Amino acid sequence: MTLNEKQISKEIDELFRGIIVPLKIWMPVLNGSSSKSDEYIKDIAFVILQSCLKDTIEVHTKRFDDLKRRVNKSGRVSMVVSFEVFEELALMPSLVFEDMTDNEQILLSLVRDRLVHGYLGGRVSPQDRVIRFVRGKRIEKSPVSPAKIKTVIGFSDKVTSEEIRPIRLRTFPKISAYANKAIKFNSLYDQFGDLDKFFESGSFLYRNE
Repeated sequence: MTLNEKQISKEIDELFRGIIVPLKIWMPVLNGSSSKSDEYIKDIAFVILQSCLKDTIEVHTKRFDDLKRRVNKSGRVSMVVSFEVFEELALMPSLVFEDMTDNEQILLSLVRDRLVHGYLGGRVSPQDRVIRFVRGKRIEKSPVSPAKIKTVIGFSDKVTSEEIRPIRLRTFPKISAYANKAIKFNSLYDQFGDLDKFFESGSFLYRNE
């Protein structure tokens, strides 16, 4: 590998770890037993994981175009085809958010911020809390005004599992399908220890299985 190709492989490796690590942490929780207390923990895990999935999609909009250009310029077939697999994995979570209304996305975003940060702009500043896919791959992010947030959640922090759980149960089949594909791909990747060896192995053909 040239020095430039090694740098590209490191960047792809970092993007892939950003996809796989949250899935490895939170999917065992979501797939766990179904006692009343466990269902509550699953609701919390879902709120956090869906935020990770949204970050995966947003990374695609910020990083992939430039990285794809550099990958294609390298002319290395194994790297080009492998990158297509990574891009597919980065776009798959869009199917989860297609099953959510704007209000549900706003609700989950606010609950996630409370759980993780305590305060992150809260309900008083507009933020890009809604994402949509247009024509397959182009992503639009929509800022949400404080007035709109108030109509969704009011001024109370009393958001219950009864509000979160239906969203979790409805979207979980697609989350699970995505996780299974990503983790299966990761099991191949882990056999080689680093991306350079993975590219050399030809395991990028996994995509066509």
